[in-house]
Amino acid sequence: MPNGFIILDMYELYPYFTNDGTVGLFSRQDDDIYHSTYGALTESWEKFIIPSHFERYIATHSSVKVLDICYGIGYNTKTALNVFVNNLLNDEKFKNKIKNNKNNSENLSENLSQPLSNIAAIYTNNNSNDFEVDFAQNPNSESDNSTSQSINIEAIDVDNINAEISGKIEEKTEKKATYNVIDENNSCNNILIDAVDLDKILMELSPFIAEPTKSNLLPDKESDLPTENKIKYQQIKTIKKSKKIIKKEFRLKKEVSIILFEKLLKQNPSFFEDPILQVILSHKKYSPFLSKFMLNLASFYQNQGYKDNKKQNKMAFLHNIYYRYVSESYKNAQNLLSNAQVDINFVKNDARHFVKSTSNKYNFIFLDAFTPAKCPALWSVQFFREIFSKLEDDGMILTYSNSAAIRNALLQNGFHVGKTYDKNSKKFVGTIATKNKDLIEYELDERDMDLINSKAGICFKDDFLESDNSAIIARREAEIKNSELISSSQVLKGYKHEHAEIL
Repeated sequence: MPNGFIILDMYELYPYFTNDGTVGLFSRQDDDIYHSTYGALTESWEKFIIPSHFERYIATHSSVKVLDICYGIGYNTKTALNVFVNNLLNDEKFKNKIKNNKNNSENLSENLSQPLSNIAAIYTNNNSNDFEVDFAQNPNSESDNSTSQSINIEAIDVDNINAEISGKIEEKTEKKATYNVIDENNSCNNILIDAVDLDKILMELSPFIAEPTKSNLLPDKESDLPTENKIKYQQIKTIKKSKKIIKKEFRLKKEVSIILFEKLLKQNPSFFEDPILQVILSHKKYSPFLSKFMLNLASFYQNQGYKDNKKQNKMAFLHNIYYRYVSESYKNAQNLLSNAQVDINFVKNDARHFVKSTSNKYNFIFLDAFTPAKCPALWSVQFFREIFSKLEDDGMILTYSNSAAIRNALLQNGFHVGKTYDKNSKKFVGTIATKNKDLIEYELDERDMDLINSKAGICFKDDFLESDNSAIIARREAEIKNSELISSSQVLKGYKHEHAEIL
């Protein structure tokens, strides 16, 4: 068993429950949150899946290719995969294909016959309670013993000026996005997702992140973050509790986590040997944030019971696992993996380097990096130039950012740029960029363009896609200082004045 305290000093993980009951993360290094506090999973749906009309695309195309930049713990990939899984499981042709597959049992036996590298190292008989996971629970249990808490925090970036600045914005007439439809009766049976992130541990953790339950609560224990990094995390820790759980239609099917787990294993069969991952999966402080269903499934995979060479004993063990312990979602996941082409590549790399090197072209690119003010390397003019060449003609980039600098960088690279709109909050919540103008539902208005043409619209630059963040920020700050363009505050003051005159 690795020395847990030393490991946790090496790798800092700060999870919390967001307002929809799903798990979010705080980054000490960036002193910022990975996920919106109003709902980590809700944000993925409302800022990426819904405005992209991903469900419509899946229903009308035979294949889809996705690039998920800054995968983290995988919410954007999970929501996209969830749409794909739902579409296939509801498709009659696919149901019949599964029903007529005579080799399902053989496929299952072969899959279960590939044990993990000994995951037993994760568990301990030590009397200490610091490292303990109870696998004695019924593995079919769908819930985790955790609770939820209401969070109402907004991170404000001076360049990320959204609709709220000028008050309530009237909803424009909605223009329907138009795709080149291939076959409206043909289910999408091929999905490629390239998931890129520099943090290998978060990738490996992604299948084990807990689903929301009505009992999700933030831990009572105070954060052990240094005081200089506590501001945002302490806001998260002191929020009022809430029983608000994610909408039913946003919930992820368990098949999604199982598929991610299988794909991680296939790509790296020994990933469980990572001592950091071992400690996180076994430490009691993280147990409320982890799915006991997935932890149990992982333990079954490494179970010593099927290392016996006798075929009869081995098949009896597999039969026992299949019929007594494994849920219907596991069977569905195995059928999906056997009968559909699901290709998920986990890439530990700087997204700039990956985009330059890949030959893939994508229908959807989800850009979910930290705010441009902290991670400008993934928001530069030069990075979007590379992105443009990796986007299909019917493709689109979606991001949560409303920054004038980001929209300007996209425009400079020949994209058609618009806004994404959330009908529930009645706010513009992000940016969309496409090669096909017909895919833009909400165009940039006069105010947006004036901000783009102000100092706020001065772009981040990274000529060779190699500069570090501090150098990119310094370069932009110098350009802003020497610029004769109008300031963003002057632009906004003018619109407030006009608004006052109208009233």
